[in-house]
Amino acid sequence: MSSNPLSRREFLKLAGIAGATVGLGAGLGGLVAACGEEEPSTTTTTAAGSTTTSTAAGSTTTV
Repeated sequence: MSSNPLSRREFLKLAGIAGATVGLGAGLGGLVAACGEEEPSTTTTTAAGSTTTSTAAGSTTTV
């Protein structure tokens, strides 16, 4: 150990920095996961001779 004792103020400052670092690390992990590519789901329905395709984005195309 070091010969220089750590004051209460310095200890609390370091503990706060460490806690903030852990919190930001966890938050950034969720942010990076949210930035991943999402594959759109597609649903095709046939009714009375026409084909309707709906995508995850909400647009509908009728042929």
